[in-house]
Amino acid sequence: MRSIWLYLFDMRSQRLLPATTIAAQAKIYAPLLFGALFPLWFAFMWCGAVFTLFTTSSPIYLIPYFVFLTAIAYLMIPLFIHNCVQIWVQRDIQRRDYEAIDRAYSKTLKLLNKLHLSNGGVRTFLLAEIGRMRLLEGHFDSAESFFLEAIASTAKEHRTPPVNRAILYFNLAGSLRRQGLLQEASDRYEMGMKFLTSTDAKTLAFLSFANLAIASLKIEKGDLSGAEQCLIKAKELMDRTDLQKAFPSVRKIQAELSCLSALTLVLLRKGDQPAAETIGGKFLTLANLHLCEITSLELKTLNQIIAEYLTLGQNEMAEKFLDVAYAVARDFPFHPDSLLALDSFEKLLLITDRKAEVDDMRHWLRPVQDGSIELLDTTPSDSIDC
Repeated sequence: MRSIWLYLFDMRSQRLLPATTIAAQAKIYAPLLFGALFPLWFAFMWCGAVFTLFTTSSPIYLIPYFVFLTAIAYLMIPLFIHNCVQIWVQRDIQRRDYEAIDRAYSKTLKLLNKLHLSNGGVRTFLLAEIGRMRLLEGHFDSAESFFLEAIASTAKEHRTPPVNRAILYFNLAGSLRRQGLLQEASDRYEMGMKFLTSTDAKTLAFLSFANLAIASLKIEKGDLSGAEQCLIKAKELMDRTDLQKAFPSVRKIQAELSCLSALTLVLLRKGDQPAAETIGGKFLTLANLHLCEITSLELKTLNQIIAEYLTLGQNEMAEKFLDVAYAVARDFPFHPDSLLALDSFEKLLLITDRKAEVDDMRHWLRPVQDGSIELLDTTPSDSIDC
């Protein structure tokens, strides 16, 4: 008889993001291709200017034109490199291969440094993205250093939008929070909030993520009522703003899943088990339909929910959340939260007299490539109220 572990093992192939439509792919690639081809056009013009300088009878008149093209071409090199790298990593983004994305961005940053190219916007983007990849990989102290460098790089870039500065501070706070530096994280959240005074669509959309982040900090500090208020506010904001338009790389379903899981944890710790079961049920329904949308950042909350249910002796509910955590953790076998998920699963198996399954569970965490089994429906769902 086929064991439940083999069933979970086969689900790994469905953790890829849903295939995008041709229109969606065009929306992603068209700006990147234009961003790569436009500098190439200037490069050809520069080559033409060089050729003319050596062939014309009066080259002195072309020197200002040549200097102008040289300056423009030089300034466009970082943008050209950036767009080429973005095209290159799209497949890794689809696969959620954060290590590959990290390597690509790190090599690009080293190349810019070697060429002494100091385009602030591109450099800040690379630093911030490397930091974000380190967060997803579970390297929280390393992520902190990259976010600090990204923030420092914006000091001379007065054109950096306030919401982008806020995002950097919130990411830095997240890395500090995961290291247990709660007061330092709280200070960075306050710094980030100072940049969120505008009422434009992108700022309002980010405020939903900001409230989710602050709710996580309040949970860590034991302020459950404050966390619940932040989660309610986050849900209100994500329902009346277009998250997808403001942040194309983030889907609304990811924010909903984070909101539902955090609220489930808050309700459990407040002792409101019926409400927690209702909200937790909504999370499980969405999670099983959109397992591909859950990242490693969600594992800590899932582990905390599992711990609460194991303490309450509700092993069946604990196992439902463990199934989700296990399927996510399998893509990140060396993440510290993945190791905690394994420990929780072993505890559950021992409690439920399934010691024989422990070895399989611990060995089958590693990902495999098998696209032969279709188990998940990734059709977008309607919004589910928290």
